[in-house]
Formats: sequence, C-alpha cells, structure tokens
Amino acid sequence: MKVKIKSFNGNLPDYLTLGKHYDVIEPDEFLGDGLYYILDDYEDSCLIYLEDCGYLNGGEWEIFDEQ
Repeated sequence: MKVKIKSFNGNLPDYLTLGKHYDVIEPDEFLGDGLYYILDDYEDSCLIYLEDCGYLNGGEWEIFDEQ
C-alpha cells in the first residue's frame, strides 16, 4: 500500500514531500486502525496516523495504492 499527503496545516517537516507517494511498511504487530509506518524521504521509518497526523499538523494522508 502507498499513501500520499492529502492535506496539511502550516509547514511540512523536511523529511516529507507534498505529492510524493510513500510506501507503507507492514508492522510486525497490530497497531490499530489508521496507524502505519512509512519510509520517509531519508528512508527512516515514520509512524503516521491516516487522519489527524501530528506530522501534518492535523492534516490527513490519502491511500494511493492498495495491493
């Protein structure tokens, strides 16, 4: 699955890019609805919420590609 930034407020962190598609890393254990790991621009894992994500200052992610 891939996600992209749907909306954000303020400034994005330097490790995220608007318009870029991010690969979701399948977690080893169940984290809960809407909670996923992605690889950020520096190839580090980053824990995100699909809605009301702190990295997006309350913005949301959009699922781009489901496999």
